[in-house]
Amino acid sequence: MLTLLRQDFPRTHQLTELARLVVDAGGTPPLAPEEYLPLTPFAVELRYDDVETDLMTREQAGRVAKQTLDWATQQVDKAAG
Repeated sequence: MLTLLRQDFPRTHQLTELARLVVDAGGTPPLAPEEYLPLTPFAVELRYDDVETDLMTREQAGRVAKQTLDWATQQVDKAAG
């Protein structure tokens, strides 16, 4: 989304920070930036595979991820015309 909004962004696992950047650029993610906070450990765990988390169940994380992916897909499709 940040690329679509033509915004530079850092390489980070901080999903809250990335969501805030989307908002700052005029985007409207499906969740408030702070609602992505419990997903950040999942990003780290998937990347490094040695960090464990129980802040959110996998089912909850899956719902949030699907909701966000659906939103992003709609935004890209709309921009593509």
